Amino acid sequence: MEDIYELSGLMQMYQATGAAGYGDRVLERINRTGLSAGGNLLSGREAGAYLFALRQTGKREYRNAADLVFNRLVSGEEVISETAMPFYAEYDTLFNKKAHYGEIAAYFERKEAWSGQAAAALIDTIDQMSMEIYEYYRALCDLFKQVVRQGMLAEVQNTEVQSAEAHLNNGKAWSGYAVLKACNMGILNREKYGEAGLRVWRCFKVQQEQEDGLGNMLKAQYLVFEKDREKWSVDMRG
Repeated sequence: MEDIYELSGLMQMYQATGAAGYGDRVLERINRTGLSAGGNLLSGREAGAYLFALRQTGKREYRNAADLVFNRLVSGEEVISETAMPFYAEYDTLFNKKAHYGEIAAYFERKEAWSGQAAAALIDTIDQMSMEIYEYYRALCDLFKQVVRQGMLAEVQNTEVQSAEAHLNNGKAWSGYAVLKACNMGILNREKYGEAGLRVWRCFKVQQEQEDGLGNMLKAQYLVFEKDREKWSVDMRG
């Protein structure tokens, strides 16, 4: 079964560790798919890998591939799902003068039912937006906090993982990932909410060694959280 979060997990592990092997695996994967309109382009939910490759190499072919996917989303040829929103926001930030920020904010504000996976898509989208357009950035940050207060945090805090459900494709893992990343971004207070995310990380620690997409995403956010905690401890000691 294809792991549609493989690339996101590898990119986040590269960002968290700086280990070149993670970046190399991203490039290998996307180069196998083809980079032209006639090739097997990545979907919107994976296309952030083209922008990663563009930053790593400067090669125009990756920008061209990202252009094709973005245009498919804008034209309606591919549906803009919540999982495509992080790429949509990143491309819009880099190349489209943030023209779709209002549309992005409205998309999430219309949601009525929230899962851990939807909250993860929201925090990943916020991560790709610029604070220069503060109205929309702040609106989505406030929305994320509201989602946490309205029940997602309770799900994370009450995490009790039995062996029969010890896998990463469930709402608890997604919620834990979203909370940890929000703490790392400064959207949630790490002293108040960090332990809730860490509880999920501990429950799924064994599964993360399998290095599937969500496992790497969760592990990367844990590593960033711990690095920041160590830095904070050093600063406090003077």
